[in-house]
Amino acid sequence: ESYTQWLGSQILDETGYVGFVAPSVIIETEFNIVLNPKSELYAKLKVDTPIAFELDKRITGKWI
Repeated sequence: ESYTQWLGSQILDETGYVGFVAPSVIIETEFNIVLNPKSELYAKLKVDTPIAFELDKRITGKWI
């Protein structure tokens, strides 16, 4: 287990954190939000309208 995996596990074991932001390893200019379903605030989260996203073809190996 890497340090970052350990750290993420520590954060997600705490109910006080609804989530955290982590840099994307796929798209250098983007970030991922890791949500914590154990948090008391998780049920209060609202999901906005999704936006279209085109997955990088190098990941899927397919030209869609």
